[in-house]
Amino acid sequence: MLDARKRRIAENEARFREINDRLDHDVRTVATEPGEMVDFVCECGKLDCALTVSLTLDEYRHVRDDDRLFAVLPGHEIGDAEDVISRGERFFVVRKHAEAAPIVSAQGPTDRSGDSPGANLPGRAPSD
Repeated sequence: MLDARKRRIAENEARFREINDRLDHDVRTVATEPGEMVDFVCECGKLDCALTVSLTLDEYRHVRDDDRLFAVLPGHEIGDAEDVISRGERFFVVRKHAEAAPIVSAQGPTDRSGDSPGANLPGRAPSD
């Protein structure tokens, strides 16, 4: 069972990821060089984090292939709520524990069709 603290962490990470999905969508509409870095919002669960993490679009999309994965700055992982599955100099990839899956999976992986990310979330009107 997910306690209130871990629920809040998962909800924060899902919100940050939604911001990043919108950024990814917007960046795809402009020409970018392969390997060009984009500053995404750190997807950690810390309420006071306002830092960015630099990833290429390919790196970000690789993380988003699994809706339980998040890109966070080194040191921003929360050990009792997630596992670090990849450690790099610029960012870590963390996987939410299975108990948080219903919260972070509500959004699902990035839609590669070109639709606005999050457009099909409950409570969202379809975009025109």
